[in-house]
Amino acid sequence: MVEAERWGEATFQPIARRIIWPAFARNPEALHSFQQGSKLPALPLGVIKLLAPGITAIERRLNHATDEAQRADLDALPGHLDRIDAWIADGVLDGEHLNAADLQIGATLNLLMAIEDLRPLIEREGGRAKPDPDWRPAGRLACRVFEPIPGRVPAGTIPAWWLPAAPAPA
Repeated sequence: MVEAERWGEATFQPIARRIIWPAFARNPEALHSFQQGSKLPALPLGVIKLLAPGITAIERRLNHATDEAQRADLDALPGHLDRIDAWIADGVLDGEHLNAADLQIGATLNLLMAIEDLRPLIEREGGRAKPDPDWRPAGRLACRVFEPIPGRVPAGTIPAWWLPAAPAPA
């Protein structure tokens, strides 16, 4: 469990940041959708569009979120998801009682699932509102740990040729 916790914090969480900030830079309107459900007042879409270039540039710099890093993280994502599935199968994650690693990794998966281009990799069956037995274990964990994030990064934001192939249904 300690290994999964360390990996979740040091490896997996930064991957989500390196993937989402370039996506926001390509599609600033997606930032607007992430305000839904917030207790803070929402900024109008026009203001978001004006602020987005500066915000995304700063966040990309802080998170080393270059296009090259995003592509490398996308290439590595299927292996990371397989690792999470294996930890679930071994009982390290998604046990009877949730642990810190479940929360770290589940939150990161939940954020990645808000990127519609990545949902098929995590769910295996894209577009369903609730997890079902056909979903890969990582997708079920994400939904068990947290409610889905209300924001969405629309499909087509990440160039299709950068995306790894979704796994075939089991």
